[in-house]
Amino acid sequence: MLYSVDPFTDTGIPGTVKLNDRLLVQLGLTASHDVAPWTPHAKPSATACISYTFHQGNDNLYRCVNGLNDGRYAYNTLQMFDDTWYHKFSATWHMATEAWFMYQRGVPSVSGPLSPIKVLVIDSAERPSAN
Repeated sequence: MLYSVDPFTDTGIPGTVKLNDRLLVQLGLTASHDVAPWTPHAKPSATACISYTFHQGNDNLYRCVNGLNDGRYAYNTLQMFDDTWYHKFSATWHMATEAWFMYQRGVPSVSGPLSPIKVLVIDSAERPSAN
C-alpha cells in the first residue's frame, strides 16, 4: 500500500547538515515527484526536513515538507507534509508512525474543479463565555 498514493522518487540536489547529536536539517531542490528534470512535467520544488533525536536515541521526530511548489494540478505535483515518529523499545523491537497531509490545487473532476479544504479557526476572543 505504501507508495500507491504518495510519490516515490525525487530527483534533484539534496543537502544534509548534522548540527549536533540530536538535530539534523535537510534542504533540497528537486524536479517535483517521480519526474526526470528534463521532461516537460518537471517543476522546481523545494524540500525541507528537520530530525530531532531524544530519550538517549530511543525516540526521533522527523518533519518534512516535500515537493513544495505552486501545487497546481499536473503530473505528481503533490504538496506533501510528513511527520514520522520513531521509537526504539529494545535492541530488536522498534516502530515508526507516520502522518501525512497531501494536496493539489485545481484538480479536475466531473463536477468542476475541487477546492482545498477550508478549516474553521476560532480565536479565543470569539469563544462564547462559560457563564
